Amino acid sequence: MRLCGAQAVNESATDFNDRGSQLKQQWATKNLGVGLLNTESPMDGLGMTSRWVAALRERETLRPDRLFEDPFAGVFAGEEGRRLCAMIESDLPSLSNNRGLGVRTRFLDDMLATAMEVGLRQVVILAAGMDARAYRLKWPDGTVIYEVERPEVLAYKETVLTGLGAVPNADRRPVPIDLQDDFATAIQDAGFVSTEPAAFLVEGLLVYLPDEFAAQRILRMVAGLASPSSRIGLDLVASRLLAMPFLAPVMQRMSDMGASWRYGTDDPKSLMLQAGFSDVQVIESRRVPYERQDLADSPLSNANLVGDTYFLVTAKRT
Repeated sequence: MRLCGAQAVNESATDFNDRGSQLKQQWATKNLGVGLLNTESPMDGLGMTSRWVAALRERETLRPDRLFEDPFAGVFAGEEGRRLCAMIESDLPSLSNNRGLGVRTRFLDDMLATAMEVGLRQVVILAAGMDARAYRLKWPDGTVIYEVERPEVLAYKETVLTGLGAVPNADRRPVPIDLQDDFATAIQDAGFVSTEPAAFLVEGLLVYLPDEFAAQRILRMVAGLASPSSRIGLDLVASRLLAMPFLAPVMQRMSDMGASWRYGTDDPKSLMLQAGFSDVQVIESRRVPYERQDLADSPLSNANLVGDTYFLVTAKRT
């Protein structure tokens, strides 16, 4: 069974000595004898998916040809996150070679960089999980980042960040709320200025929703917050992907965890237009970005399992 994290990368990456290894050592030292690094998380199965994703970010970070660098990912993942990653990949071994998460992260990093270049200074990350963009990316002065996440997930994240003494590169404002509740009001209560444009991320979220009605609710609430010139970046899976037999073992595991993959669409553009966005750009899985010659031996086309089954989407509010 292929493991996640440092053990899953090429041997050439073992010399990769960046801030991530220092952070993990710092965290282990601070909590020596306390056991916090391997503590049982109070999060439910859905919350634990954030630590699985952190394990995937750690693996991408450790690659010599990495698409981004997240020195916090390994600490956020911990042994629990790596173990969950390994279990999921045991259900579908080809996932261990899939760099879709790396592409998604880099794509949305670049979307945010573009938003900053045109003057946006507010960022809202829905279902932020173990997202470390407030710390790992450079931000212009005056940038405010709202991380919206369920309280129990943020509690774990804050414990790790406090233990590390981590300092964000922007004005980071956690917003502890379930997205089933009135998260728009909670964001505004945290200081969001609805008359100023913002960049919104809806990353790795929509697949967990029950149906299109729920997806539209989230997107329309975002559209309601977004003033003209605001931007949004997100990812979607095709509905037909969720019904493919080869994915059944993974689907069952996610269901057993209480984190079922349920929502997909074959028409992302219509979804976004109906929610109130314009200038919708959809990149299909057969045309994922960052195809480079030096990645030829690790083809990103693994994300293209059968036809166009995965979409990276950007749109604007006009």
